[in-house]
Amino acid sequence: MKATHRSAEERYEHYRELARRSAAEAIPMELKNQIRFDKIRFQALVQAKSWEGSPLRKVDWNWSREYELYSFTNPKRFELSIWHRHQLCALSLGRPTWSGARLRLDSLEAAPHNHPLRSKVLALTLLALEEYAEQIGAHEIRIMEPVNEKVRDYYSSKGFTYNPRGDYCWRSIV
Repeated sequence: MKATHRSAEERYEHYRELARRSAAEAIPMELKNQIRFDKIRFQALVQAKSWEGSPLRKVDWNWSREYELYSFTNPKRFELSIWHRHQLCALSLGRPTWSGARLRLDSLEAAPHNHPLRSKVLALTLLALEEYAEQIGAHEIRIMEPVNEKVRDYYSSKGFTYNPRGDYCWRSIV
């Protein structure tokens, strides 16, 4: 790894950590001691392995393999694992656009089985995503390639606008 790559990785990991901490502070009081935001570590990838092959998944993504490549090629990335106590509930990855004015969320997946955060995954992810966008100076967030119309409509109900030309949902942040 080149020194410039390592420097970018360290600088942006600092921003990711600040965003996760700030988002954790914004969690509703009744959930504060139950939810943990973290980066994507080995333990998360091990638990995500159990998701593979589930008929409840919309996309059968191999998080272990994809995370390794994505994280290496995107040192400015957004990454998040959401835990309820010791149970992995969601993983997400994103990256700033080339100009840095927008932050893309490329992958967001909740655990396919029932878990206590099922209805809260998007809201919790957005807490951290918006904090990270602010850290890096982005003014818009995008959720790329919604997996189907139902998911797209769900994002729209949460204040996002669908752009069919780019196949993403977007929202300005203040």
